[in-house]
Amino acid sequence: MTLLPDHEPPGQTRSMLTRWIPARIGFRSSGSSGSEILLALLLIGLAQWTLTTHVIGLGFGGHFGDLLRWAWWIPPGMVVLFRLIHGQPHTPLPVPVSTPSLAEQTAAAPIRLQPLLTAVTLVALFESAAVYFPSSRFHLFWIAAMLFLGQAWLNTVRHEGVATAATRQASSRSDTLIHGLLILGAVLITLTAHRPDPDDQYYSNLAVMTLEHPERPLLSWNGMIWAENLPTWLPVDRLPSIELLVAMIAHLLDVEPVAVSHLGMAPLFAAFTVLAHGALLRLLTPTFWLQALIVELFLLLALGGEIRASFGVFAFVQLHFGKSVLFSTLAPLVLLFALRYMRTGSRKDWLLLLVGQIAALGCSSSALFLAPATAGVGLAALWRPDRLSTRRLLTGLVSTVYPLGIGVALMASMSQTMQTLTWTPLSVEQNLARVLGSGPHLWLYLLTLIGAWTLTPDPRARRTLLGLSWVFMGIFLNPFLYPLFAQYLTGPLTTWRLLFALPLPAMAAILLLSLAAFLSKRDLPLPATPMLATGALGVLLLSFHAPWRGFWSQPFALACAILLLLFFAGFTSRWRSLLAGLILLGMLTSLTHLAPPNRRTPLAPPRTLMHAPTIKAPPQLFALAEKIVSLAPKDRSALLPEEVGVWVTTLRHHPRLVAPSRSYLEQSAAQLEPDALTTRGALLDHISGKTRLPDAPRQLHEAVRAYRIGLVAVKPDHPWLEEMTATMVGLNFQTLQHDGYRIWIPASSRSSAPE
Repeated sequence: MTLLPDHEPPGQTRSMLTRWIPARIGFRSSGSSGSEILLALLLIGLAQWTLTTHVIGLGFGGHFGDLLRWAWWIPPGMVVLFRLIHGQPHTPLPVPVSTPSLAEQTAAAPIRLQPLLTAVTLVALFESAAVYFPSSRFHLFWIAAMLFLGQAWLNTVRHEGVATAATRQASSRSDTLIHGLLILGAVLITLTAHRPDPDDQYYSNLAVMTLEHPERPLLSWNGMIWAENLPTWLPVDRLPSIELLVAMIAHLLDVEPVAVSHLGMAPLFAAFTVLAHGALLRLLTPTFWLQALIVELFLLLALGGEIRASFGVFAFVQLHFGKSVLFSTLAPLVLLFALRYMRTGSRKDWLLLLVGQIAALGCSSSALFLAPATAGVGLAALWRPDRLSTRRLLTGLVSTVYPLGIGVALMASMSQTMQTLTWTPLSVEQNLARVLGSGPHLWLYLLTLIGAWTLTPDPRARRTLLGLSWVFMGIFLNPFLYPLFAQYLTGPLTTWRLLFALPLPAMAAILLLSLAAFLSKRDLPLPATPMLATGALGVLLLSFHAPWRGFWSQPFALACAILLLLFFAGFTSRWRSLLAGLILLGMLTSLTHLAPPNRRTPLAPPRTLMHAPTIKAPPQLFALAEKIVSLAPKDRSALLPEEVGVWVTTLRHHPRLVAPSRSYLEQSAAQLEPDALTTRGALLDHISGKTRLPDAPRQLHEAVRAYRIGLVAVKPDHPWLEEMTATMVGLNFQTLQHDGYRIWIPASSRSSAPE
């Protein structure tokens, strides 16, 4: 195979944007594709913003005004850092003039079904062991899987040669076109998918309180609960910077922060998520990375919709949350640069690995453990027992100093608060079910975890996937170490987030494609061939699955049908590739039709509704929240049902609440007196119609005085509506109505009721 220098590979196309960005910032890229440049700029910008907020907020106790005064240095700093990182000595990677097809690799590589069958057997034994060993079946599965993966790793290391630079496949115009269409599709899905989530109450309120009280130290207090100078729940809650970025943009545009995060941040990071996963797959499997990206996106949109913490829900449906950006965008990039550094040892990749972890910390405090864990998995996955590999491993681990250093510094201040938590840590198996679900979905991901490497024809890809599985299983799914992680590393509530250190959907896509190629003994379709068409056909077939029929009957199904016809009409010259596509289609559809009837995609109703881009909130409740904000008297609190209070606190000038929600009351246990915590919870249950107060009229009278309540609202079917009305009228409150909800405000606040 002939190799050319990695300057302008034959057939590789670079967009005008790719050429314009390096020229404008004074640097001409050598061997950097457009997606790599955009991803580097994203990491550098987020890292700079995060460092700025940490220095001003944590270092000097500064406020929002200080942040605005110092934000000017971000753009020139991005230019300097970009030139510093990309100006490092760069060894051109060899680019093949003619990359061997997957069929050619499959024919040449000594692939056997035995390892995959062993992995299938282990997963089957894990499922059947639920009857005989319900409490210890994962321990047995883990031991067997570690023996299986360990033996395979030793055999691979023993027979592999000296590591060489990875080859990078040249991109054709059709690759660029389809990659762009995938990005556009992800952006459109993110804009039109509406899955309301109560976490908006917290994350949006961080930006709201920053704007409402710019004189206070950054992210230093709780603005949802009616209390005097109530601090944030945990010290780590002051680490994320993405909510401060939302606040700054909302300040400059004079709009609501929730609109910035839902309509601006979410679609932007949807595009970067596709770019990040594409870059990672290009490294893992350069021969068929685009096909793998298509299948991965299919898996993300088809599986796990009934699970709140699934890969698919975080990927596109909830990208307005910083934690979703961490899981879906930043974690794959950290893994990418960890793997690249172990392969190349270049300072550029080490600096991007460092910058990526700092940027991750700006998205969510979970990056304190997830970013180092992801970097460690990537570095250790390609370790060999030699001096060069060991040196790269150790120097790569040095890049984790920032998140680990901050975590150690904050550990002492967090210990007292963590002792107030009464939640019991979940087991490994419970956390797997929380993210991966159960049944066929869980079986697929468990098979991927231990068998993604088995049929991959590229030796380098097989070595990488095997290393990732063995290291991740051995450390972060170790049932004997898991209690220690919950106690000292992640906390009892967030141990499940360690699962996002491994790109399981990407690995599952590689496994399914490799299996399809192996079974067909034919080449997989090129990106602009029936592969995309069969993917569209799969979407159409899913419309016959009853729980999803409500969504797929939308015009989106018609668009898929048009795509199907176009691609079959224009790209069907190689009919032999259709067999592999149909095999893959059967695999994908079986994952859904074998599932119980209550399985749903992340885009399926009733949890997710598809309509025009707007705030991702129930329209009725959000309109009610806006009305409440306009009616609420100044410097008075509000007593609201839980489903209404969720959205009130996302708006500027909102009243602080007696009790935002049960979960946030429990999280504030260290800041509130026990009696006050009990009283607030009882008031919330009463106003939400769940549990009546023992002496409701008297207790409501006392609450109005004690908490300076200036607005009360109940839903139309409140079980004690007449009693509530008599009580509030007796307190000289006037009654208003909005969309069936009954609202009471002091008689002096309004002279007439609104429509």
